[in-house]
Formats: sequence, structure tokens, C-alpha cells
Amino acid sequence: MTDIHTHLLYDIDDGAENIETSIAMLEIMKCIGITSAVCTPHFDYTNISPDEFFAIRKERMSKLAPIANDYGITILSGCELRLTPRVLNLESVDNFCIENTRYVLVELPFSNEWEKTCIDMLTNFIDYFNVTPIIAHVERYPAVIKNIRAAEKLVELGAILQLDASSLFEKLYIKTTKKLIKKELISVVSSDCHNTHSRSPEILADAYSEISGLFKNGAVEYIKNFSDNICKIKN
Repeated sequence: MTDIHTHLLYDIDDGAENIETSIAMLEIMKCIGITSAVCTPHFDYTNISPDEFFAIRKERMSKLAPIANDYGITILSGCELRLTPRVLNLESVDNFCIENTRYVLVELPFSNEWEKTCIDMLTNFIDYFNVTPIIAHVERYPAVIKNIRAAEKLVELGAILQLDASSLFEKLYIKTTKKLIKKELISVVSSDCHNTHSRSPEILADAYSEISGLFKNGAVEYIKNFSDNICKIKN
């Protein structure tokens, strides 16, 4: 099982506070059958420069990777990239992508509607950098909650939609979550884990069980396979 949206890396964002927490999260991942996890710490230009971010991520990855390997888990580098106009000024987003792929986890504005400028920005991001954006926790955006058509437009642009596992159990998001799955708009379900208690990796196993019970059309198998294929390392 693969988890492509995690805040497993310690002391880099609002995820794991220290390496002990990261190790405890790895223990949970092993117990529920996760064998690959993408480390996707937040990146936001208002907080840190790309070079600083990459340096910290590399140092944390180098310490955590051998520990993860002992648990039978491969960890890959990535990030949760907040899409802003400034991002479009970068020469490359290669280092933001999931390791050795052209997929990049993207966070969009939490606004009630996505203006044309936002959609244009995403279109330019795709075309200019030749990447496939995976839209993080798509069910949580007010624009999607208000109108499911907003999610359909993202897919039409070539984006992949990622669902947070916990949204299957949160009253605010359940209705939107079920609509997205029924319309077959969701390709990836991830834990978006931050710790071992309030936002634990364990929720991913619970979500797959819930989806299997609610939808009898092979949704779980499709989502699992899609996530696994994203993380197949390309030489």
C-alpha cells in the first residue's frame, strides 16, 4: 500500500515534531501495510526559499530513510506545493515533484470560488513545467464543496484529484467526498498524516475499508493501483 501525501518528515512543517514522532508514524504505517510513503512537507514562498527547503528536506530524508527501510518502507521525496504566481517564475519545479516522476502535489487557494486567474495559473503551471498536478485534499476546498463542477474542471485540465482519508469520517466533508468518488473523480486516497494521534497514518486503512463497504465497483482496487503506480521509481 502506498501513501503519497504525508507529513512524515520531522521538524520541517506542521507535521512530525521530531524524529521520534516520525519513527512512531513509521511503526503505524508498517502495521497497516504501507510499503511506500511520499514525504510531502508544505512549501510556501512566504516561509522559506526553495534552496533552504530542499536542504532541510534532504537532511531529514537522509536520516529517516534507513530507519524507514528497517520497517520495510521506502520513503520518497516530494512536497505539498502551494500554487502562487511566484511559483510560475521558477526555472524548474523538478525538485518539488514526487521523486523521479513528473507528478507534483499541489495545494490550491481555499476560496469559495476559483477565479479565472487561478485556473489560468494551474493551466500555465501544467504547460510550462510539463508536470501533472495532484490536487491535495480536493474535497476540502470551499469551491468544490459549493459546486462539484469545480473538481470536474480540474480533471479536464489534466489534474489528478487526491482525497484525504479522514474526510470519509468528517461531517463537513462526507457529502462532497461521496459525490467525488461516485463520479469517479478521485484517483488517489492518502492519509495526509501529521502525527500519531489526531492525524495518524492509520486512517488510510480505515478509509479503504469504508470505501470498500460503500462502493462495490472496484474503487478501492483502482485507487490503490493508481497510487502504487505513481510511486514506481523511474530511472
